[in-house]
Amino acid sequence: MSISCKEDPNITIVENKQNGFRYLAFNQNRSYFKGEAGKALRQAIACMIDLDFLSQRVLQGAVLPVYTLVPEGNGFWHNPDVPKWCAGDDTKTRMEKAVKILKDAGFTWEKEPSWNEARGGSVEYGQGLKLPNGEKFPEVKLLAPSAGYDPLRATAGVYIEQWMRQLGIPATAELTNFNNILTAVYDTGDYDMFILGWGLTIYPDYICTFFDSGVPTNPYGYESAALKEKCDAFLVETDINKAKELAFEIQNILATELPYITLFTNPVYDAFRNLEYPYTEVLDGIGSGLYGAPTLAKPAAQ
Repeated sequence: MSISCKEDPNITIVENKQNGFRYLAFNQNRSYFKGEAGKALRQAIACMIDLDFLSQRVLQGAVLPVYTLVPEGNGFWHNPDVPKWCAGDDTKTRMEKAVKILKDAGFTWEKEPSWNEARGGSVEYGQGLKLPNGEKFPEVKLLAPSAGYDPLRATAGVYIEQWMRQLGIPATAELTNFNNILTAVYDTGDYDMFILGWGLTIYPDYICTFFDSGVPTNPYGYESAALKEKCDAFLVETDINKAKELAFEIQNILATELPYITLFTNPVYDAFRNLEYPYTEVLDGIGSGLYGAPTLAKPAAQ
């Protein structure tokens, strides 16, 4: 009879935080995701995405919510006080706040989203969303990895589609081959939205380089004068505490302008038998984050 690792008294399982995240990104070369109206649209979408519900109820605690590009596990550089759109709000409040964001930006509907208490409390989907210029919002696709490649991102894509549709955004989640997403994003540029992920470095220069218009990791058409000003200072700063202040300011800009809506990260688990390590709390886990790990291990006392 086989037993699981958790049931084997000789196996130790350690959980650590991952230095990485999954995210939703937008093609701001599309007119409807561009400018102040596009920013409002992204903020409204972020408001509708209930990361606590997604991580705890839908994905059954297999992931942890992420609200900024520097994950919580990277403690020195992590800004815990970035804008967290509608975090902690119930579904009705999220919908109402998201609708207000869009209305304030000039969006209109043929039928505005509303709350239907008579049906046990649910969102009546908006219909006929119109851009501030009066044009009808077009059909858009959300590219996400298929369930066979990553069931977590596939499930997130399906739920995000529905949250967007509640706002009247005619979005369709297309679960597809991972390489198809890379081709659309980095080669042809023919996409609306996508869900991918990053593994990160400890020093978070990526909060700038991801969005540098001169590098291939920025296919989003995102430009921000505020971000550029702070990044020009951050990337040359030699005082670590001043660099931290700038990194916090940059995270605030990114969490407001939302070229990415960060979604979640996965805990990292390591299992080992009859061994002892001098310490086991390691960002990215013992196997990945603790270089030279095999030489640090000693036989466990019997």
